[in-house]
Amino acid sequence: MFNTRKSLIFFLVLGLLLSASTAFAAEAPALSESDRNTLQQAAEAYKAKDFAKVKTLVKPLADKKVPPACFLMGLVSVRPDAGGQDFKSAEKYWKVAADAGLPEAQFSLGFL
Repeated sequence: MFNTRKSLIFFLVLGLLLSASTAFAAEAPALSESDRNTLQQAAEAYKAKDFAKVKTLVKPLADKKVPPACFLMGLVSVRPDAGGQDFKSAEKYWKVAADAGLPEAQFSLGFL
């Protein structure tokens, strides 16, 4: 089961992603307002533990290789309460985000 400390770290990281999404703009295009809104809705769904909604919201962005979306899909993929742990999926998504320069994804890959 996910503990409170890991959840706190996730929300800190997600907050940084949403507030400073241009930090990796050199590696990836800046997020559109629509994409930011989608990520914000996904963060709210994650907080409410509505992981099906998170996947529905974020998967199209992750398929377009939007780094914060890939990072979030990786987080959802490793949660046992989100439909089972899929470490291969998490690795795939985190690798895309890490290759785009997202340090949180690079860090997360180290846990796999």
